[in-house]
Amino acid sequence: MLFESNVDMLRRGSLRLTIDASRMPQGIRCALLIALFQPYGVAGQGVDLRSEIRGLAGLGDSLFACDSPYWKVIAKGKDAIPALIHAVGDTTRTSTYHACKTTPLRAGDIAYLALGEIVAVPFFAITHHQLCVMDENDCMAGLFDYIEKHRSGFQYQLNSWYSKEGPTLKWYRFSSNDRKVLNRCYGLNEIHGMYR
Repeated sequence: MLFESNVDMLRRGSLRLTIDASRMPQGIRCALLIALFQPYGVAGQGVDLRSEIRGLAGLGDSLFACDSPYWKVIAKGKDAIPALIHAVGDTTRTSTYHACKTTPLRAGDIAYLALGEIVAVPFFAITHHQLCVMDENDCMAGLFDYIEKHRSGFQYQLNSWYSKEGPTLKWYRFSSNDRKVLNRCYGLNEIHGMYR
């Protein structure tokens, strides 16, 4: 990154700032602490992972290549799920196309696709909206139309579902006849199963 904000440099530790917090009102001290450290989560993974996910939107045609950062995010498994759900709400337009959508993907669509590679998302249980027709591309007809029309609500539904069901998700190893095993990107990125 050519230019960094002072906050980014503070988070990395390359910029030192001394603040006399005793002279600040309590509310400002709390807001400052939240602004500087809250997005980090455990050991700073939250911010780095969210940056990686935001970066996927600019990859264009190389997004789904086996050596793409897309697969590196998926390989993080369950650790990536909260950041991917957060990113589903991103409406940034991309130049990337996918067989399941007639218009270019939005950054949130890419996050949803990656999420679906990590965990079997129970669409009907989450949305109470039935999509039962698979099209010629093996895509759930109407899925991206629903996401496009209800993006923030869908993100909320995903988050609510994961908050409740996340702790009970179980990892399942792919069987040798699973079509995902036939995709060489899984093997190259050491992805051998998914959560259900």
